[in-house]
Amino acid sequence: MQFDTKFELPYADLDIPFYVVLGNHDSGGLGGACFEFWRGAIQVDYTNVSDKWTMPNEYYAFVQEHVTFVGLDTNALMWGHQVSEQREFVADTIDAATTPWVIAFGHHPYISNGKHGDAGAYEGIPGIPILSGGSVKSFFDDEICGRVDLYFSGHDHNRQWLPRACDTQLVVSGAAAKTTGFRERAIVGGLRHNGPYNEDDTAGFFWGEIDGDTLRARFYDRYGTLNFETTMTR
Repeated sequence: MQFDTKFELPYADLDIPFYVVLGNHDSGGLGGACFEFWRGAIQVDYTNVSDKWTMPNEYYAFVQEHVTFVGLDTNALMWGHQVSEQREFVADTIDAATTPWVIAFGHHPYISNGKHGDAGAYEGIPGIPILSGGSVKSFFDDEICGRVDLYFSGHDHNRQWLPRACDTQLVVSGAAAKTTGFRERAIVGGLRHNGPYNEDDTAGFFWGEIDGDTLRARFYDRYGTLNFETTMTR
């Protein structure tokens, strides 16, 4: 079973909860089957089986000490599935948040120097909403940008600490299992990429620690070597 081989066994030694969101391969596969949204419910149900897998809904929120976390279903946004329901949930959650920090996380990036590119111009195909992520961009413009302190994403298989865009700090960390490179700097989706604060395409992960109004952010490679470190103050 893939839950065992790809999750339970690799992370067996980590006794911490994993808060999971759906990605672009979780609603089907090739041949246009990536809109089989009923598949997401299987991963939600697995929360009741696993001791560490945590996914109470396709999109959800939780509070951990002084941070409100908001998990998004960006694949549903890509395909225009239940967008108004997710908009209402995210807007209400952020409006009601009483914690100093609000952090969102989802699969697709808002901007990225990776090969998939920016929302609104994914794969270098602007103007076709489903392929280009136009609905993802409009959702972020309305509900995420300037309303959360930090947004984590994957999709591109590399690690990026990007310049703050739309008044929200953006991090791409998708290099845990495979890696891909970067595209050339260009104006894509109306955003000029003048270079990130840090980017690399080696296997590794992001680690963040929050103390008061300061986030200490680090990128480590797969062997635990520190590659990049910075701080963010809200």
